[in-house]
Amino acid sequence: GREDQELLAHYRMLAALRKQYAFLADGDYRFSWEGEHVFICTRWEKGDGRRLIAAVNRHIFGAVSFQLSLPEKTTYVLELLTSRVFYPKDGSLLVNLPPLSAMVLDCRTNPPQKRSLKRRAGVLCHISSIPSAKMDSGAKQFIDYLSDCGQKLWQILPLNPAGGEGDSPYSSPAVFAGDERLMDEDAPLDWDRYQAFCRQEAFWLEDFALYMVLKEEFSDLPWQKWPQPERDRTNLDSWKQQAGQRLEAIRRRQFCFWSQWEHLKTYANEKGISVIGDLPFSPGTDSADTWAHRDLFLLGDDGLPLAYVGAPADEFCPDGQSWGNPLCDWDRMKKEDYWWWRRRISQAMRHYDYIRCDHFRGFSAAYAIPPGKAACEGVWLPGPGEDFFRCLTKHLGQLPLLAEDLGCLDIQVKNLLHL
Repeated sequence: GREDQELLAHYRMLAALRKQYAFLADGDYRFSWEGEHVFICTRWEKGDGRRLIAAVNRHIFGAVSFQLSLPEKTTYVLELLTSRVFYPKDGSLLVNLPPLSAMVLDCRTNPPQKRSLKRRAGVLCHISSIPSAKMDSGAKQFIDYLSDCGQKLWQILPLNPAGGEGDSPYSSPAVFAGDERLMDEDAPLDWDRYQAFCRQEAFWLEDFALYMVLKEEFSDLPWQKWPQPERDRTNLDSWKQQAGQRLEAIRRRQFCFWSQWEHLKTYANEKGISVIGDLPFSPGTDSADTWAHRDLFLLGDDGLPLAYVGAPADEFCPDGQSWGNPLCDWDRMKKEDYWWWRRRISQAMRHYDYIRCDHFRGFSAAYAIPPGKAACEGVWLPGPGEDFFRCLTKHLGQLPLLAEDLGCLDIQVKNLLHL
């Protein structure tokens, strides 16, 4: 408990770099020197537009300045130890190294794509805080008021159902579903649109409907305490047959929910207002998502988390925080090309103009608390890093993401924001 915390943070940062840049372990490399004291190592992987250059000043007392030659066609450089960005124009970079210091440069031929956002004002107000707490005429009156006041942004909390001990939308029993408590009266059913909805959303809708039926059947117990056949999903066909009408009713209510939201968002857009949605970092432990995709989360044989997401102690919460949510199994998700997250982001891009990523720093590293341990006894586990967002961009194009920044971001998170 008496370790140098700054040194431990430095070790964690170096370990995170090695995980993020696989070619640091097995890529090509070249060594060189600048004068007597500066050692330079360049590493890269064939076919990858990125190269890393590490420069170390071994001099105990003397600072060193020199022009560092960069890889051909480099237009963007991110210094990974300080998160400084450079845009070299002549193929070189002026480097200043104090005594016993180093820098690690991520050199790229193409700068990261940045979404240009105009400065605008707006309001954070969830639907539940509108007087009617419904997606009804009262919600439209609220939008009218925003428009009359010259506001251009409306930020809401997650639309998914709330769950967990605090009835929180950030610990949801179903991150793809809508919270039906926010619905107005059921709208007339357009059969063609309903069938199209069921086809498009089938990847989550069927599991959600079954989960809700079984929750009711087993007195609202968490799925980890259901009978083994239902818990392990080996007896679902019989439930699909005997609970057909109940499953259909759940599908129709979800269709009505998202239809009402689509109508309300369109109304806001026509008034010149963009909607900022909110994406929770992970589902609740007792959720349709963990039940249907146990392999995508760090769960034990009993279905309970091997560690819970939280936050370390700080001046606002000296004992730390444990939120009760499971961690994603990022290694498994990567092997499957992050399909579950691609589905989430794709759905969110249909429902919102911009997407706030809750707990963004968790994509760099998440604070994990073992079961039975106090929140202050957690450890940092690496997240998926840039590879995750490269995959999303490859499949979905430019992402309308907004990162949560509570003012406590470390260098790794700042680097991720730059990239």
